[in-house]
Amino acid sequence: KSVRDPDDGVGPKTDEFFTVSIGGMVTVLNTSSEPIHPGDLVEWCLASDATSNKVRSKQGPRRVGIKIAGVSSPKVIGRALTFAKKGEPLDLLLKQ
Repeated sequence: KSVRDPDDGVGPKTDEFFTVSIGGMVTVLNTSSEPIHPGDLVEWCLASDATSNKVRSKQGPRRVGIKIAGVSSPKVIGRALTFAKKGEPLDLLLKQ
């Protein structure tokens, strides 16, 4: 048995199993600080905790988030298919 902390809507606070997608459409949470529009390139990033001004402790898992990417970014994971404000889900076409 394991008891998980309540979900804060941004993602898990402890390590857990996950699913990897190689290509196709996926639905992800917009963890960036700005809206994402259809056609925007999206890249992965290490998300910061926007709820506090504390320096991140070196213990515990890091959260992976997304944000709008530049054309030459090496971290591009795909292109947005739908619009999403901060904290809303969006459909993303993964880069293969």
